[in-house]
Amino acid sequence: MAIYTLTPAQLKGGGIYNSFEIPAGGGVVPFSSINSFEVDGTDDYIDGTSAIDTIKTNTQGTISAWVKISSGGSTIFNISDVSTTRRYIMLHITGTQKLYGQLRNNGGNTSGWIIQTDDALSLDTWYHVAVVQNAVSPILYVNGVEVAQTLVVGDQDHRWINGLGFVSANNLNIGRLKTSDLNQNYFDGLIDEVSYFSSALSSTDIETIYNGGVPNNLNDLSTLPTIWYRMGEEATFDGIRDWTLRDQGTGRNDGTSQNMAEDAKSTDVPPNLWTNTKSILLDGVDDYVDCGNPASLQITNTMTLSIWVKTTDTSTYEIIIGKDSISTGTRSFLLYRNGSIARFLIFKSSGNELVEGTTTINDGNWHHIMGVNDGTDLKIYVNGTLEGTNVGGGGTILNGISTFNIGRRASAPANRGYFTGNIDEVAVWDTDQSANASAIGGTIPTDLSTYNPISWWRGGDGDTAPTLTDNGSGGNDGTMNNFTTFSTDVPT
Repeated sequence: MAIYTLTPAQLKGGGIYNSFEIPAGGGVVPFSSINSFEVDGTDDYIDGTSAIDTIKTNTQGTISAWVKISSGGSTIFNISDVSTTRRYIMLHITGTQKLYGQLRNNGGNTSGWIIQTDDALSLDTWYHVAVVQNAVSPILYVNGVEVAQTLVVGDQDHRWINGLGFVSANNLNIGRLKTSDLNQNYFDGLIDEVSYFSSALSSTDIETIYNGGVPNNLNDLSTLPTIWYRMGEEATFDGIRDWTLRDQGTGRNDGTSQNMAEDAKSTDVPPNLWTNTKSILLDGVDDYVDCGNPASLQITNTMTLSIWVKTTDTSTYEIIIGKDSISTGTRSFLLYRNGSIARFLIFKSSGNELVEGTTTINDGNWHHIMGVNDGTDLKIYVNGTLEGTNVGGGGTILNGISTFNIGRRASAPANRGYFTGNIDEVAVWDTDQSANASAIGGTIPTDLSTYNPISWWRGGDGDTAPTLTDNGSGGNDGTMNNFTTFSTDVPT
């Protein structure tokens, strides 16, 4: 195997200029991330101040990184004017492990903007995190999607670096917060693939960077990074205590670690180890999953049902998921196949309400179906696209006593509508997930932990028959009935 060094001009947009291994048969070895840096939370950080002049006039921008946190109170990325008291931008993990972005324009915390996620990140888990400022308001992303977040302070929420008004001194640190009077919040954990873009990336760009949990080549984006520290790759150690990090962005402003020993370079890297390798295969005769009737599934208003299905059955109807036994007092909601299309049905005191899709779903291909009661309207999405709306059909749902079943109606009549085919990644929310329909169902299954479902049954991954583990917050494990094996046929 030969080693060739490519010049910047030979690479897209003057991007990565490291050495590539060329197999004997030709072709470049695919991009991969093999190293990160472990930062000790005490005094380790990376100084990228040489890049400030490249970006200090930006009115929009994006900060992106992969992190695996060992404790909260950790600053990921900090840009500051250290000639003025506490004038900075930072991307940060709070003490309660929430992703937090702040622009502080001198004075107190009420001057500038503060935004944070509503939900905490888990310790010792790899995440891709980003903050995007589009000159209107900042947006936080976790694992490729815009998550639930609150703009705590927003009196200057349109501002970015240019709004800090750099005077003479300036600073860019990775792994700590530095101001004129503070050096604190040293990052505790692992950091990888840190980048800065001099524009507000789109949600599609952020999803591409996340790449299903595997770091991606940022020079494949239509917008190239201004700063990009790969963190382990293309970093050289001085033999004493510090690393030089080659800037793979267009700015070419290398960074230098501070107080980081040679063993700070780690082989613990993303990907997020989430994979989808199994589904359940139901025979249409007596196979089903019983998830009981816990309080968290007795949803009586806003809700979302999400599922992947594959079937060729041509019977009149098949029950996919729901709570229904037909008799009075048992009925709540159903997602089912009616002929060749999908339907979402809820039961109300004023009568039944339904909405139906248009895509043929019994064609032997995998399809994603999402039914939504937003509190006012009923909606159905197929493959991430809105296909039907029943205006005014949503609202309060009857709280029937039926158990929640996957693959059939709970009891009576004799024809319970047993499902024939594969089912995968079943999820339930007591919230409206319409805004996430394309992300959840538009391509292939994704890690739903980002979306915080009440219940999420993977359909085999991480399961041991006869139990389907609930990976949501509800802890509502399902029991497989009349079948014990899993299928390797999954959406791709």
